[in-house]
Amino acid sequence: MTDTIKIVDDEGAVVATPDRHALRAVQTPQAFRAALLRAAHAGGAEGTDDAALVESNGGRVVVVPGSVDNRKITVPADLDWARGKVGAR
Repeated sequence: MTDTIKIVDDEGAVVATPDRHALRAVQTPQAFRAALLRAAHAGGAEGTDDAALVESNGGRVVVVPGSVDNRKITVPADLDWARGKVGAR
C-alpha cells in the first residue's frame, strides 16, 4: 500500500490509522476454482468482490503480486487512462 488509509466515523472525523504493513490493495479480476466461486455466489452473502464472497463462505483467499497496470475500469477517467495505455503501445 502506498496510500495512507484512515478509519473515519459517521461525521467524517478520523478515528484511527491502520498499520500499512498488514494492508493490501486487491485488484480484479480475481481467480477461484469454478465450483468454489459458484458456491460463494449461491451462499447469499453480500460483498464488494468475489474474494469477499469466498471469505464469507469459509473459503481461503490468498493474495498474489499484481501490477499497477491491471486497473479496474470504473469511471470515465479509468477508460481514458486505458485508451492512453493501448495507444502508447
